[in-house]
Amino acid sequence: MVKYSSRILLRTKPKEMNRLFWIFIFVILGIAQSSYAQGILSSLEFLQYNPDAKSAGMGNTYLGNGRGMYLYGDPSVFGRNEDRLFASYSLAVLPKNALGMTLYNSFSAGYKFQPNWSIMAGFRMQTNPSIPIIDNSGFELGKVKPNDWSIDFGSSVGLSEHWQSFVMGSFIHSYQGLNASGVAFSLGANYANDFSLSQLPIQYSCTLALSNFGWGLKYGKDKKKVELPFAAELGGKLDVPFLANHKVSIAGIMGYELRTSITNRLFGGVGLEYEFMKFASLRAGYHHRNYMNSFTFGIGGHYKFIALDLAYIMTQKNEFNQLRVGMSFGF
Repeated sequence: MVKYSSRILLRTKPKEMNRLFWIFIFVILGIAQSSYAQGILSSLEFLQYNPDAKSAGMGNTYLGNGRGMYLYGDPSVFGRNEDRLFASYSLAVLPKNALGMTLYNSFSAGYKFQPNWSIMAGFRMQTNPSIPIIDNSGFELGKVKPNDWSIDFGSSVGLSEHWQSFVMGSFIHSYQGLNASGVAFSLGANYANDFSLSQLPIQYSCTLALSNFGWGLKYGKDKKKVELPFAAELGGKLDVPFLANHKVSIAGIMGYELRTSITNRLFGGVGLEYEFMKFASLRAGYHHRNYMNSFTFGIGGHYKFIALDLAYIMTQKNEFNQLRVGMSFGF
């Protein structure tokens, strides 16, 4: 998440204010973003956020994992589960600062037409606190409220008993004092199988994906371009049932940033989940990324067709700590 400067001073003549207003706002916001959080480069980082509260509590290990927010993690997981229809909502909340609170809302739903073919759609939006615009006389001229959103569509296709593929497309709109729109795509393949180890039945799943590739967004008349957070990712999960009603899951993810504007491109995470009677779960994990390392904790519950998950992401900076809540319905 991006922390913006609380005040922007415009030292121009009143007659020039309207003409330069939006261009100046965009430049200031860009400087504030690039100078904070050890390398956060653009508002388009919101495309990398994982709204799935289950996998968020496990070190953001969303590939081959997750519950409800399949579209924004691994659509092939929905292709493999028993539900024919799902709907989900997720909310991420950052601590309130002097300007206000940053929120991240996500909605998604999907339908399985056949056992080997499903479609999904969703909407996600990040809203940041309003930034007051102050002139050199100390008068407030207005406010800018940065926000980013996307409308997303995806599909998973079963290629065989063990292989699934998925594709996702997004229409993105960003407002940072100036408006910009664009498109992004993601695609991947998943392999799942099982084996026995000392008479323990073990199920595993592995996904390889290319995420958020396409053309960067361009803001305003000057066409200031911002890169999409394009990345190659590999992740998966191992499920180990033991005793009658107990299961332990181990998950991992690793990735490499393919855009050229950052230096520390490697990222990854590991997570662990204990599940009791398919009803209650405890989770923990660790996630590493160039601008933010975090410990994650989570709990979850599942009853009939309703699931509720809660995750807390504890970062190096308290202002970036996150609480994520997710609710999903599956039929």
